[in-house]
Amino acid sequence: PKELLGKKIGTLLLSKEKNHEAEEIAKVLSDGLPVVKETQRLTKSGNLKDVVFAGKPIFVNDNKIAIYAMYLDITERKQAEREIIRLNESLEKKVEERTFELNSTLASLQETNTELSILNEAFVFESQRLLRLNDKLAVSEYNLKESLAAKDRIISIIGHDLKNPL
Repeated sequence: PKELLGKKIGTLLLSKEKNHEAEEIAKVLSDGLPVVKETQRLTKSGNLKDVVFAGKPIFVNDNKIAIYAMYLDITERKQAEREIIRLNESLEKKVEERTFELNSTLASLQETNTELSILNEAFVFESQRLLRLNDKLAVSEYNLKESLAAKDRIISIIGHDLKNPL
């Protein structure tokens, strides 16, 4: 296109914030080294687009005669990466919230378990006390039966003696 004639590529594709990046890339290429870099470049409409820049000096008889460079549009990939980051952050937040809920539930369960242990100890103590009382009651019942049997024998002897005086 005619609007590109006579213009440096940097003025067409670089935002002001990226000028230093172009200088760094130019330095590496002028040293004869290849460059591959993820960056952003301006579109014709002035919007930034995510790209991979790949550049390589071309040598003929050890003389650099040109630089081969290309841009690969990675906007969709970068959008997907940003979405993955957003989803990971959301997931981390949910994990933190769920962990907090689980820790709260665990604390509540531990408190309930402590209360149940105390109640169980009280129940065991009371059960043992009732067993001792039951044993005492059994002894008292046995003694009462023995006393009643002795009373019946005495009454029987008295009744016999009253019916059959000497």
